[in-house]
Amino acid sequence: MKRALAPNKPFVLGGRGYRDALIWFSLLELAQSCVHKISFISDNTKDWCREGKSPELHVDLLEDLRVQGIDCSRVQMFLSLGEFTQQCTIDSLPESALATESKAQPPDYRQLLVDGRESIETELVGLLPDFLHEVSRAGARADDVEIAALAGPTDILSLPVRA
Repeated sequence: MKRALAPNKPFVLGGRGYRDALIWFSLLELAQSCVHKISFISDNTKDWCREGKSPELHVDLLEDLRVQGIDCSRVQMFLSLGEFTQQCTIDSLPESALATESKAQPPDYRQLLVDGRESIETELVGLLPDFLHEVSRAGARADDVEIAALAGPTDILSLPVRA
């Protein structure tokens, strides 16, 4: 209750933050019961982080760690599961021996999308009427569907195969 009235993170002015407090105190309990690093993943920078969109824990939360005798470097914040995966798993894996032995060029993914456009459009035209019927609140039918535009990713980066 004192924490909510202060208000120190994870609470905010007005006392809101009970659910965040449950998450935070669970994390503190976990950090006290183990010696491993803890990855905390949340895109809620407003409640958990310092100013801006930086993945650095708020000073109130860092103080909680210090008071509990927990090394602050053991808790690492990530703004997304993708960011966590990129930093902690994919980049740490060695490149596959197949990737280093084979000097072949990676597939041209843009060209694969261009080549597959007709089959994608055909598949969509066949599936869209049933899908639209399912999501329609009125149970309306859409029998004559035409694809007006189809776009795909433009910035495709081919990375080496990882083991």
